Amino acid sequence: MLDCYMRGFAQACKGHPLGWYALDIFAGVGLNISKTTGAEIPGSALIALQAKSPFAQRVMLCEYSPRIILALTARILPYGDRARVFVGDANARIGEMLAPLPQTAPTFAFLDPEGSELAWTTVEAIARHKEGRSQYRVEQLILLPTDMGFVRMLPISGEPDEASAEKLTRMYGHDRWRKIYQRRRSGKITPDQARTEYVELYAQGLRDLGYAPDSAATGARTPSARTSTPASSRTDGAVPTSIGRLRATTSLAPKPPVPVAAS
Repeated sequence: MLDCYMRGFAQACKGHPLGWYALDIFAGVGLNISKTTGAEIPGSALIALQAKSPFAQRVMLCEYSPRIILALTARILPYGDRARVFVGDANARIGEMLAPLPQTAPTFAFLDPEGSELAWTTVEAIARHKEGRSQYRVEQLILLPTDMGFVRMLPISGEPDEASAEKLTRMYGHDRWRKIYQRRRSGKITPDQARTEYVELYAQGLRDLGYAPDSAATGARTPSARTSTPASSRTDGAVPTSIGRLRATTSLAPKPPVPVAAS
């Protein structure tokens, strides 16, 4: 999926004089290995660096784990100064990651948290990177984990612990998620309905940042490998393309045909 987005974005930016740039703020190890075939499967960092034509001018990567950083750094070494790695909390370092990126160049941001670790302030910072310099925004592809991510932090019996509640409020940028949660606890809505409302609430935040939705529905109402809330606009001087696309991962999704493990 990411490969398709990246290649499409690169091709749409073909005629831009500044080229294009990418952010991958939860980069991981850069490579996966199939458990069944042993084949190497590029991770998000390598996908961003390999996407063409043309190649990205710079790809900003961030990873929290020092152990993972060693593997990631080794794998991006062949790409030279096109890749830059930041170590630590992406939410704290997002300003440093954005600073070198031209505010008038097309930029693609990939945000794929495993749970609630993506702070709304980070989404806002990316969305506002071009303010005052361009009428367009950074394109964001956000994978929003629901059941296997933040929903499991919300017990039906009893209240969520204070730490979990704070994480969710940080993820949304507000505590309006509590209204959905209370309706789910009281049995007024089903798990599927709650999931849809959680995703739609997040999508509304993107709309408030200026990412205009297209005609597609939220999509969390039906099981699929990925459900989405897309929004559309244009990249700077490029062919019209999707922007602010939200994908919600759910436990209803079928298992991937090729199980992989990070190497």
